[in-house]
Amino acid sequence: MHYDHPLLEPILKETFGCIVYQEQVMEICRTLAGYSYGRADLVRRAMAKKKHDVMAQEREVFLHGNDTCPGAVANGVPEDTANAIFDRMTAFASYAFNKSHAAAYARVAYETAYLKCRYPHEYYAALMSSVMGYTAKLLEYIALAESNGIPVLPPSVNESAEGFTASGEGIRFGLLAVKGMGSGAIRAILHERNENGKFRSLQDFCERCTGNEVNKRCVDSLIRAGAFDGLGWNRRQMIAVYEQLMNAAGSRDRYVISGQLSLFGGEEQAEAPVMQPPAVPEYSEQTLLQMEKEVTGLFLSGHPLSRWRAHIALLRLPEAADIPQMKHGQQVMLLCMVTDVRPHITKKGDKMCYLTVEDFTGTTETLVFQSLYPSVEKLLIPDSVIWIKGKISRQDEAARLFCDGIMTEQNFADYVSGKHLCCKLGDGESETAKAVIALCERFSGGTPVCFWLMQSRKYLIPRTVSGVQISSAFYRCLTELLPASQCALIDKPQQNRR
Repeated sequence: MHYDHPLLEPILKETFGCIVYQEQVMEICRTLAGYSYGRADLVRRAMAKKKHDVMAQEREVFLHGNDTCPGAVANGVPEDTANAIFDRMTAFASYAFNKSHAAAYARVAYETAYLKCRYPHEYYAALMSSVMGYTAKLLEYIALAESNGIPVLPPSVNESAEGFTASGEGIRFGLLAVKGMGSGAIRAILHERNENGKFRSLQDFCERCTGNEVNKRCVDSLIRAGAFDGLGWNRRQMIAVYEQLMNAAGSRDRYVISGQLSLFGGEEQAEAPVMQPPAVPEYSEQTLLQMEKEVTGLFLSGHPLSRWRAHIALLRLPEAADIPQMKHGQQVMLLCMVTDVRPHITKKGDKMCYLTVEDFTGTTETLVFQSLYPSVEKLLIPDSVIWIKGKISRQDEAARLFCDGIMTEQNFADYVSGKHLCCKLGDGESETAKAVIALCERFSGGTPVCFWLMQSRKYLIPRTVSGVQISSAFYRCLTELLPASQCALIDKPQQNRR
């Protein structure tokens, strides 16, 4: 089609190619029909969202104008030409934005895949830094990184930066993700560390960083997050004396304590004596984990479910992150930790509750109905480990877990104690069998071991192995010998001894 209007040539030459850009659509409306920027943007949005009804209504305004714009015909564009241009714009709303977006997304996807493959530590660190304010998403990315063999290390005053950073074989937790830490305090810490070297102790840190930016709340949060671990004192000792250290450091800065006049009337700072830590034992592991959860929203040095991680994998139990993809009516057994309990009274006066739980992969909400709640209410204590049995209900595409039963961590321990570790092998894989047996002897424990011979279709129990201790370390070693799909905890098999 030939357009002979002088206003058209420079615009249409660039506009109707393979990809038409949104800004050019707006420029067509403004130049040809006299649209304002605001009305031109309405057309752009209608195209982007494929609102053909809006585009149909806009045709008359584009051609003949209204109170706010003259229209293309009044600006000297022949009516058939203006109609043809608008037809192209309407057709564009059906396909061209998809094409342009697909090209952009394809490039981003390719670049992301390359970085994830070639620079996984830096990739995951950047990913985590982008969601530091969203605990659920951060937990998801941490679990994803760790499933790929990249551990997330606790924060450290000597190693951490503001965001998450690649650190050796892992990723170092970012200081900005610690509650109570502002950008000003972090910049002050990083500047002091870069200028004068790493901090040698909590006392050294307080003497070098005490000021308006780094206050007591910052130091308390860093202690609870484990950022001073490895500098000589345990967290209980640091919690007991950090305020005293900061007060003393602040006083020295004002030359009130330890300030001395020199012989010539100047002032010089006396070096503070090294404080000895109080003789108190470290907090329990549960208390340490709870401290970390309070100031970061996450468990950093461990997890209340850590001892069961291998059991969950070997039992093929789902995780919290799996629930949104599950089918309606699917049965679920979920080992998790209680994070929030919200009791509710029904219209009939019955008690039920909305229960929020979490595991390694994220959080999920479940409903405990009035038929179950009274009998399990005493088990629903925040931070306690529970074992949920229930089913998935899907409404409006959203999946929810409805509880049929709730049991204790001890019930789960009793359940797994009766299981056997079963490894699937081909009949001729004698060397693999020997390697598995040797591994089980290294991790000797109480869980019986058996082999399922896939061709012979029979179970064998090795005579030389009395049992194995299921742990994360054992499971990692086992899955280096066999695919995870060939290892499971099963009920006692009908065996043939070997």
